[in-house]
Amino acid sequence: MRELFEGSELLRRARKNGLGWNAIIEVIKFLLVIKAADSLTQRVAWAAYSHGLDRFVSRDVLWLLSIGLIGLVAIAYSLIWEHMRPADVGVRFSPAGKILRGLGCGFAAGAIVMGGGWLIATLLGGFDVKVTVQDTQAASFVGMLLVYLFQSFGEEVMYRGSFMMAVARRNGPWIAVIASSLLFSLHHHINSGYGPVAFINLFMLAAILGIVTFLTDRIWAATAIHAAWNFFQGNVFGVNVSGVSPDPTTTLMSSTAQGSALISGGKMGVEGSLAATLALVVALAALIVIARRKASEGSVGESGAADAPVARADAGAARHLRG
Repeated sequence: MRELFEGSELLRRARKNGLGWNAIIEVIKFLLVIKAADSLTQRVAWAAYSHGLDRFVSRDVLWLLSIGLIGLVAIAYSLIWEHMRPADVGVRFSPAGKILRGLGCGFAAGAIVMGGGWLIATLLGGFDVKVTVQDTQAASFVGMLLVYLFQSFGEEVMYRGSFMMAVARRNGPWIAVIASSLLFSLHHHINSGYGPVAFINLFMLAAILGIVTFLTDRIWAATAIHAAWNFFQGNVFGVNVSGVSPDPTTTLMSSTAQGSALISGGKMGVEGSLAATLALVVALAALIVIARRKASEGSVGESGAADAPVARADAGAARHLRG
């Protein structure tokens, strides 16, 4: 399985930046940084409240925007403490085509996985669904997408960029994926409805985001998957997002949980349901198959490239003998 990431430029950059520390020390370092980031988030959010900005957007939106700022903390942490530039943690702004492709493909993938989980839960009777699009404010609906993109960018730079790359330097890519996924899931432990199923689902989602970051060498696809996961859950299907109820003026549907919380996810939302577990298992298996195929094609290509000079030399020798 290690060969899946051997062609990753991000992994090469991480190793180039030094050996780093073992995973336990990296976790301790990261916990200090994430605590500082959480403190900044709270200070920014309360400052926004105190200046009356919640008159223009909801408090939940202000909170999500403040969470997005942890990406700046992560970049500063990487530069100062880890000696890694933004490009070393996947924040690359060129070429534009790769950014747009990553965002587009990632958003589609996130929508499909979340949509699959919601559909399974609905078919099993987990939700009473009503269409509310007539009451939705178009500007607020689009605005929530941008908010989730910014919030997801901040979290992805922190978890899949700075922390995962720091762990990968000495401990390898899989340990890095597991460590970042574990902390990402546990970071949601205070959310309403969080439990064993939500822990497993968020761990798998984070693992998918980590693998995608290594495979694409950029943070954009993972950011879009993360944003689509939240946006479709809350603003398209009208379900709680990590225990937080969406603003009804920004949703296309209203999905009221009913029956077993194992099917609907209860207060946590779809991401706390066994339906999401099934969708994530399928997505993770498909991603590993794709990654293995990509690694296999890459090794063939490298072999062909290595053999090319020999072939050219042999052809030149043959022409010399014929001459």
